[in-house]
Amino acid sequence: GIVPFSTQLEVKLDDGIKSLNEYELEIYSTQMRCKEIMATTEWRLGRVGGNRNYYKAVFRTMLGGKAGLEHYKTVGRNHFLTANFGDPTLIEIGDEVYEELGGEPL
Repeated sequence: GIVPFSTQLEVKLDDGIKSLNEYELEIYSTQMRCKEIMATTEWRLGRVGGNRNYYKAVFRTMLGGKAGLEHYKTVGRNHFLTANFGDPTLIEIGDEVYEELGGEPL
């Protein structure tokens, strides 16, 4: 049968960003930007009182798969450095989850 596009993309994400074609990379990058903006906005608005476990869960979703780890290391982490007006907390949480899932320090 026909495998849905989203399933095909999920499989490729486990293989890393290099496995994506240009179209898939654009979709993935857009999705990640949206998640990064959402997390940053929620943090600044004080969603769930800054509960670290909530934001760890958000980062675990974003950093799932090899592509998520690669994206955070090369692009995503910089978003949290520049978009949060000097507050390093999200970077600390993101780095912690990166090391947990990736098995290596940044």
